[in-house]
Amino acid sequence: MAFGFGEGLNVFSGMVSAAKTVREGIRKLSGEVDQEMRNTLNLQIGDLIDAMQDMRERYSALFDRMRELERENGKLREFEINRENYILEAIGPHSFAYTAKADGAVNKTNPHLCTHCFERKVKSILQFEKHEPHTDMLKCHACGSTAHKNADRGPAVMFAAMPRRGLFE
Repeated sequence: MAFGFGEGLNVFSGMVSAAKTVREGIRKLSGEVDQEMRNTLNLQIGDLIDAMQDMRERYSALFDRMRELERENGKLREFEINRENYILEAIGPHSFAYTAKADGAVNKTNPHLCTHCFERKVKSILQFEKHEPHTDMLKCHACGSTAHKNADRGPAVMFAAMPRRGLFE
């Protein structure tokens, strides 16, 4: 039988209320129970009430943790369902990234996701860092890893700096 949070707290509150009622009943006893026995019973009931209140606090903390784990589990399930929408593809020399699928084919307009973070169930977009010859360097700002994406910009003209010579040499 599973209890919800409210039912659990009601059980603890009922237990505390019952213990307080017993304490009041003992206080009303007069000559039937001697004073020493009443004091001992009052101490035991006080300890019982303290223990029940401690149990209530621990129950509340456990229930909060359970809610937190349920939310985390929901996020992980959602990630696993959404994971099917991505494909691992080579984006450059020795570089891979996850890219969103579009109608069964890879969509080139979607951003690339970091493979390291994606395997840890985190979506982190690889962001442009700098141009290099025939590639763009992309960087994950979550984990710091880098990837090189093919960026062939067509034929390039390279200029070499010529040493300057005097006019009259």
